[in-house]
Amino acid sequence: MKKLNAQELLEYLIELGLENDLSNIQVNYRYSDDADVYQISTVEKDLYDEITNNKLESIILKIK
Repeated sequence: MKKLNAQELLEYLIELGLENDLSNIQVNYRYSDDADVYQISTVEKDLYDEITNNKLESIILKIK
């Protein structure tokens, strides 16, 4: 399975923003098409590289 990176997410949001008001679009999570929907409440920095601990390697979307 392909992993989404932050650049791809940003590009998708920019494209959506060309025709939509992004402030009116909710961010949700669901594991599959038939699963329950969870609203994402925040996004935060997650893991940094283990050598220098300075390079951000992931972000997380949190469910409240």
